[in-house]
Formats: sequence, structure tokens, C-alpha cells
Amino acid sequence: MKKAPFYWIFILIIISFLISLNTFKIFSMDEVGLFITVLGLIYGLIAAFTINTVWIRFDSIRNEISEEVSSLEQIWVYCKNLGNKNFLKKVSLLISDYCKEVPIVEWVDYWDSEKTHTKFRDIVSFILTFKPKNEGESVLFDQITDEIDSASKARGKQLLLSKLKLTKSQWFLNIFLSVVLIFLLAFVSIPKYTVSIIIVTVMISATLIILFIMYQFDSMKILEDEVSIEPYTRLVELIKKEK
Repeated sequence: MKKAPFYWIFILIIISFLISLNTFKIFSMDEVGLFITVLGLIYGLIAAFTINTVWIRFDSIRNEISEEVSSLEQIWVYCKNLGNKNFLKKVSLLISDYCKEVPIVEWVDYWDSEKTHTKFRDIVSFILTFKPKNEGESVLFDQITDEIDSASKARGKQLLLSKLKLTKSQWFLNIFLSVVLIFLLAFVSIPKYTVSIIIVTVMISATLIILFIMYQFDSMKILEDEVSIEPYTRLVELIKKEK
């Protein structure tokens, strides 16, 4: 999965700086100062609410991934306790293949990644071919099927959450307020030119970076590796050590 392009933050700061160099001013601070303050406050509140919304979704996916990987690990442990080496070897291979495949797929494509879905179904299908031979194996197999159910539910929630996005109206409101705020900042007259450059650069940069962060969280690009790779990689390494 691709890392979030944080170099864009520096590009946005440069753009903000270039806008701040504008010497054509049509507003005075006395005329629009209060309006900029109120608009900035409103935008800040709406942006905070929006980022909180996408963060909750992002955090929920992370929790469901932990739940899924934890269930897969428990399945593997229970299979070890069955004492059937050939069965364990096949289960280990299927779980490892699946855990290696998931991080390759970007979240925007996860719903449609049939290859990933097939690998998970292969794990379930193979495990369900096992026939317990005694009461001890029956108890372990019941625990395995419970963990399969937990992993399936966690995975289903991931798929649903990966499709949730900010609505067009939410994006329109945030972008509209951003554009108005940037326009006012670019054309407001601040007495000292040097101070004007600093203030305008900082405020426009903050506005653009907030939009950037919204997009990154909404598209599941920011911190994608930490969300998707680490849990699966850890399980692959654990299985590899036990071979």
C-alpha cells in the first residue's frame, strides 16, 4: 500500500507563501476583520467535526483489523493443539498467504479485491474439511469455528467501513468555506507587508493542510501502513518462527 504523499504539505505551504506575496488588496482589515474571524471559527468547527467523523471510521477499521488478525492467530494456535501436522502446515500456509496479500491492496480497491476474498474463503473452506475424531478435537474445532465467525464478521465490517466516504455536501461546504477564507486572506490589507506575508501564509497553509488531511483520512491513505501492514506482518512472522 502506498504511503501518504506528505510532500504535498510542503507544496501547499509554498502555494500559500506565493499567494501571500500578492500586493493587490481590495479589503481593509477594518472592513473584513470580524468577518474573517467568524468565518475562520465556523470553518474550524466544521473541519474539526469532519475530521473527527473520518477519524472514527479510520479508527474503527483499525480495530476491526486487530480483531480479524487476533482471530486468525487463535485459529492457528488451536490448529497447533489439534496435533495434526499436515493439517497445521496447510492452515499455516493459507493464513500466511492471506496475510501477505492484504497489505498489497490499497483500501480504495479492497472491496473489489476478489483475490484477497478468495484467499480468505480458502482458509475457511479448508478448515471446515476437518473431521474431529474425539471429544477433545471436537471442543477445539468448535473454538476454531467460533474464531472463524469472529474473523469473518470483523472482515465484513472492514469492507463496509472502507466504502464509507464523506458526502458531496460535506466536501462542498468545507471547500466553499476554504475558498472564501483564502480569498479574503489573499486580498485583505494588513499594514506591515512582512507581517502580512507571515500571517497570510500561516492561515492559508493551515486551511489547505486541513483539507489535505481530510482527503487523506477519507481516502484511507494517511497512516495506511500502520493500519494495514503491521498486524498481518506480525502474524506472518509468528507463523514463520514456529516452522
